[in-house]
Amino acid sequence: MPFVNSQGPIPGMDFSVPDVYLQPTPVGPVPVPLFSMGFRATEIPTCFRFLLMCMPSHNMTNLAPTTISGPGPGVASGMVCSNSRNVKGSTKLFIQATPATRALLDPTVQNGASPNSVGTTIVPSQIRLMNPSA
Repeated sequence: MPFVNSQGPIPGMDFSVPDVYLQPTPVGPVPVPLFSMGFRATEIPTCFRFLLMCMPSHNMTNLAPTTISGPGPGVASGMVCSNSRNVKGSTKLFIQATPATRALLDPTVQNGASPNSVGTTIVPSQIRLMNPSA
């Protein structure tokens, strides 16, 4: 059963692999598949009225401003260390009129408006509130 995402107290993590970056080399940029991580604790919170374990909850409007990723720009996005966000949320749990996001279930996109890779939240940020429904 998926846990609803929040700002903490556990540092939740978004993970995607493969995330293809242009590795700078002496002969020119070479595409290299690496991984990309975004952290839930660094997200810009938008829900201050619905707290989970005394921390702001996350919905579809949240955005992690930076990700830990490869050394060069992404092949698809052309951005270095860009944002991480959820692209799907719960259809039955809404937090401040926006779908709540869930760990281990809802996909995330990393690195820009045209995402470089798709992943998921692999570490839940709280362990009290579950949303079993889709």
